Amino acid sequence: MSQGRSVEVEEIGVGPFAYTAESTVSGAPRHPVEDPPPGSHGLDPETGRWRHPATAKPAWGPHPSRWSLDHYDENTYLHNTAIEAFYPIVVWPRHSWAALADFGDRRIMYHYYRRKLVVIDVTLPDRAEVLLEQEYDDVDGFGPIVIKDNPRLGKKIMIQALEIPRFGVVEDKYTGPEGVATARGDRMLRGFKVYELHGPLPGDWELLSEVTTDPSRSPGRRPQEGSGAIDVPVYFGGDYLYIAAAPDDSFRHNEYKTVLWAGAQLVYDLRDPRRPKLLDTWWAPGSRTGEEDVYDRNPRAGNQTSWMGARMPVFIPHEGSRYGYAAMGGFGMYVLDVSEPGRLKAVGHLELPPSVPGTECDTVVAARAEETGIVYVNGYPLNQDGFEPYKEIYAVDVSDPARPFVAGTLPRPVPPPEAPFTDWVQRRGMFGPKRPGYYLCDTGTPDPRIMPYVFYNAGIQFFDVSDPVNVSIAGWFVPKMCDLSVSDDIANPVGSMIIEWDRRLIWAFSNHGIYLISSPLLGEPRLAAP
Repeated sequence: MSQGRSVEVEEIGVGPFAYTAESTVSGAPRHPVEDPPPGSHGLDPETGRWRHPATAKPAWGPHPSRWSLDHYDENTYLHNTAIEAFYPIVVWPRHSWAALADFGDRRIMYHYYRRKLVVIDVTLPDRAEVLLEQEYDDVDGFGPIVIKDNPRLGKKIMIQALEIPRFGVVEDKYTGPEGVATARGDRMLRGFKVYELHGPLPGDWELLSEVTTDPSRSPGRRPQEGSGAIDVPVYFGGDYLYIAAAPDDSFRHNEYKTVLWAGAQLVYDLRDPRRPKLLDTWWAPGSRTGEEDVYDRNPRAGNQTSWMGARMPVFIPHEGSRYGYAAMGGFGMYVLDVSEPGRLKAVGHLELPPSVPGTECDTVVAARAEETGIVYVNGYPLNQDGFEPYKEIYAVDVSDPARPFVAGTLPRPVPPPEAPFTDWVQRRGMFGPKRPGYYLCDTGTPDPRIMPYVFYNAGIQFFDVSDPVNVSIAGWFVPKMCDLSVSDDIANPVGSMIIEWDRRLIWAFSNHGIYLISSPLLGEPRLAAP
């Protein structure tokens, strides 16, 4: 790809890179999302199920209806699950990340979110011990990590992604040019760092390299262009690293009002971790300045709501897989041939129905793709109280990589009979799928039959995918909603999880602490050292 245009600080927010409320990011006429008409959504009195609107405007914070509970539901709902332990540890009451790594006979969990890291010894998971709590206030913060043993090098390698913060900087790029200028002038490293881990604590980590995803800058030359590395990197411990990032400011066709860039897929040669080398960059057609003829054909163009471009790096079943699956937001899902890491090639594309607000095509579960020919694709909600379309989890047939198609949708979770409501939307907060954890941060081999999935106010839902198209829900773990002292906008009890497949345990990260969960669906849990 060509190098990005160099933008000086004084140019930020003006000229060809300005955003206005009167135009799309590509300059075409805007078609903003409208609120749903009265009566188009709400609780169906005959079925007791929530009817989601076909579309809605973004609505930050609570959006209760007359069917909503007037109190926080402090019940816990368990089916085919059990709570093995609970730890009142919270690094961030919304979303957080985690990673697992073994050091000798010790298993260490890293639980973190940008400005705070908690290192926990989980060797004995029901007697876990906090080793370190550390705050980060430097310019880069603590970004998403993946830790793998590199057998060729005989080293334990950690990759840490560093992305421009999305919250509290750009509130609305269409009406707030000062936020756009602040984001473009941010002097943080936009890219990733590579460490060798000599032990579990940060004092044991050796920084091997710093890499910017802006090809026109060196790591020390700042500000850089683009987004930096988005979310958890894809690294199996071998020679190649996959990163989601917008390399420069020409990757600007993103409608979402707080995000300036549309992410692409980057692959790096990591054979020498002290000198990572960019091999290739692939992006969805329509992502960049100059590709308006493609972008404006997308039905989302001008809605000032849709997330366009990658939210995460390409999903690859395992090291050595021929195909990977790129979730590209409103651009849909692409099947990429990754057999030649220096030459990523799109071989198939799947458009998905518009579903706004909320994110679209955020995640692909590809672990079973080679055995079943099926991957699972979803976005996630951003509005609360059911005030947006339900985010389906699509079962996508990729047995012919050139012609992926939707083979079915997974069942929508419903509350158990003992709940004081008939639909999860009534429980408040957000309802819908988030992600099934982070597969490269788990331990062991995923169970081919069971797929746990974070569902915000519906906790963790366990999908039986023994028949990959005719899927059923076989269990759930749903903790209490937050205490009354916590504000509505962080009322969702589960935002992320990590799975120890080898010990048949799940760590669920809630807004009031960490739950250790077991399930007979996964097999007998092992609470001894791994």
